[in-house]
Amino acid sequence: MTTCAGIFHTFSSNVFGHASIRTITPQVLSFEVMPESEVEIQGIYYGTEINFIECVVSRAVSYPQIGGTTASPEYTYLVDIRYTREKDTEGAAYTIVRDTIESIVDLTFSQLGHNFGGLVDYARVQEEAPTITSEQVAGRECFRSVIKFQGKLA
Repeated sequence: MTTCAGIFHTFSSNVFGHASIRTITPQVLSFEVMPESEVEIQGIYYGTEINFIECVVSRAVSYPQIGGTTASPEYTYLVDIRYTREKDTEGAAYTIVRDTIESIVDLTFSQLGHNFGGLVDYARVQEEAPTITSEQVAGRECFRSVIKFQGKLA
């Protein structure tokens, strides 16, 4: 049975563990960081700058009705990936955030295919282009971009 932990592990090993991502940041968290949590913010630095990835996996279950009877459950796995990087005076951080999210999408499908490495029947990425927002994290100005994947298991 596919689990949220299994999907996170697959992304962690095959996408975030890829050399092209590890050179950008090795900081990958399986939970959403609370911006002012002193305990959590210890793991968001790479060197002296805020630079980390959050990969939050959740599961929804539905029981479709077919001909008046309840069919087997269908599972939908949602994978929200957020990349946050501290702003810099040269303006390079914005481009790095944009390019990193694009690399994550490309690696997801090249490394895991369209089924999260066989963990789901099919997977897709959000249709709209990811946006980059300004966020305050641990008292510092950062750029953040989010990309969402959805996997179905029937």
